Amino acid sequence: MRDMKFLLSAGLLAAVVFSSQPAASQSLTFPILPAHPRTSHDLVPPGWQIDSQAVGDLNGDGLPDKALVLLRGGKPIEGDDQLIVVATGRSDGSYDVAIQNHGYFYREVDPDRSYSVTPVIARGTLRLRLDCGCGGSDGMDRLTLRWQQGRFYLIGYDYNYASRGSTEDGSIDYLTGVARIGEGHVTHGNENDPSHRSRTVRFTPKKLLTFDEIDWNGSFQHKQLCSIGVKPYCY
Repeated sequence: MRDMKFLLSAGLLAAVVFSSQPAASQSLTFPILPAHPRTSHDLVPPGWQIDSQAVGDLNGDGLPDKALVLLRGGKPIEGDDQLIVVATGRSDGSYDVAIQNHGYFYREVDPDRSYSVTPVIARGTLRLRLDCGCGGSDGMDRLTLRWQQGRFYLIGYDYNYASRGSTEDGSIDYLTGVARIGEGHVTHGNENDPSHRSRTVRFTPKKLLTFDEIDWNGSFQHKQLCSIGVKPYCY
């Protein structure tokens, strides 16, 4: 069974991990959208429905673009994925599909757990927010992507986790080479509380990852903190 697990580091919630595709889900099929859908209706394949969406200008041409999170119709089933679709608008009302992905974000089938992906288009960037409520452990990851040279690149990553009375939060800016990492307690819950400790990490910006190069097979949070030189997360 595919599951999302929280890794604990020094008693703190450290990451969200997506396990590999289970054999049971191999029978599931996922649609392949045309490269240039004629209308917005063609962005939603038959049998699928919009769970959340955002509209805005992502590529700076003044035309509305769309980011969609799609779910297979009917009751959630084991091994299913949420389908992420991002399409840039054209002057004739058609679209160019820039992202169609079903390999990153799964669909929760346990009624006692929640897992959702919400897209936001703001200031010319695409932000994908992942929220999970899992048996007393809550987590949020947010990817910020920018369109350049015909692709979406990861320019920012934010996270906020709470588990067993402790919290972890952080923000990495891959453009400026500056990150902020914090720890605290659930009972206080804000950065102004004396229990909260944060520090700034400066690093040399590296080649930006494209959306398709993002690897969720393991702790993404740990990998990113290790990549900017935070050694306790390198293992």
